[in-house]
Amino acid sequence: MPGRCTVTSEILQGSILSPLLFYVFVNDLDGGLEGTLSQIANNTKLGGDIDSVEGREALQKDLDKSERWTITNSMTFPKANRPGSGNSSLVEVNFLSAPLSCFSCEYADFQKSSLGCVTAVRKAFQQIKDLSLSGAYDEISSKMATCNKISNKEAIYQLFGFARNAFTMMAMMDYPYKTDFMGDLPANPVKVGCDQITAHKDPIEGLAALVGVFYNSSGLVQCYDIYQLYQSCADPTGCGTGSDAEAWDYQINSSLSPSLIALTIKGGAHHLDLRGHNPADPPSVTEVRKLEAGIISSWVKSAAMERVWKQGTGAAPGSQP
Repeated sequence: MPGRCTVTSEILQGSILSPLLFYVFVNDLDGGLEGTLSQIANNTKLGGDIDSVEGREALQKDLDKSERWTITNSMTFPKANRPGSGNSSLVEVNFLSAPLSCFSCEYADFQKSSLGCVTAVRKAFQQIKDLSLSGAYDEISSKMATCNKISNKEAIYQLFGFARNAFTMMAMMDYPYKTDFMGDLPANPVKVGCDQITAHKDPIEGLAALVGVFYNSSGLVQCYDIYQLYQSCADPTGCGTGSDAEAWDYQINSSLSPSLIALTIKGGAHHLDLRGHNPADPPSVTEVRKLEAGIISSWVKSAAMERVWKQGTGAAPGSQP
C-alpha cells in the first residue's frame, strides 16, 4: 500500500467512500476498551455501567486509551467532548462536576471563595493528566512534591484521591476560626487554599500548596507520602459499591416531616452549629442554634406531657395517647 499523500479534494456527502474511509480510520478505536463504544461519524460515544470504584476506574482508563489513540492517529476530539474536559475526567466529576453528589457542596465552597480557584484546580488536574499520558511522571512527582516517585497510572489515581481528600476535609472543616480536632487547620481553610493555588504561576505546584493547607499545616513536611497520608476507602467520603458508594450523595435540603427537620446554614461547616459559641460564628449559625434549641425544647416538653398522660391513665409504655 502506498505511503501517505496529500488530499487535494473533498469527498461528497453520500459518496460510498465516506463511510468506507470512516471505518478505515476508526476501526481500531475500540481496541482494548472495556466499555461500550458507539461509533457515529460526528458523535462517537463511550459509556459503561459505573456502580463501583472499579467501574469508575475502568471507564477512566478507556477515556485515557481513547485520547492516546487520537494522539497516535493525529486526530483530536472536539473540545467539549475530549477526555479530561467537562464531565469526561472522572477525577473532575468527583470534585468539580458532580451537581447531584456530595462533592457539589465542596465545589460550591471553593467556587464562592475565589473566581479563579476552580479554574486553577481544573488546570492542575488537566496538566497532571496530560503529563501522565506523555509519561512525564518525574515532572508530576517533582511539582506535587511526592515522597514516592509517580511511575504509573495507578499512582496517578492514588495522587488524585490524595488531593480530593484534602478538598473534602477543607470544605467540611471550613470553620471561621482555627480548629485542631480533624487536623490543624487555619480559619477559613478553603479561602487559604484558594489563595495558595491562585498565587502560583504553575497550576500543579499551586495544587501542591493548596493540599498542603491540610496535609502540611506545620510547614515542615518536605514531601507528601500519598500512600501514608491517604488510604482509599478510609477517607471521610467512604467507599463501597452500588448503593453503599452513594451514601454521601444523599442530601436533605427540606424538612421531611414535623419531626425530621432540615435547617440550612449559610456559611456553615461540619457540625459547626453543635459547637460552643465563638465570636467568629456567622449570624446564620447563631440563628440556627436558637431554632435547634427551640425544637429540642419542644421534644422534651412533648415527651414529658406524654409521660404524665401515661402515668395518669395507666397506659402501657409505647401506647399512643
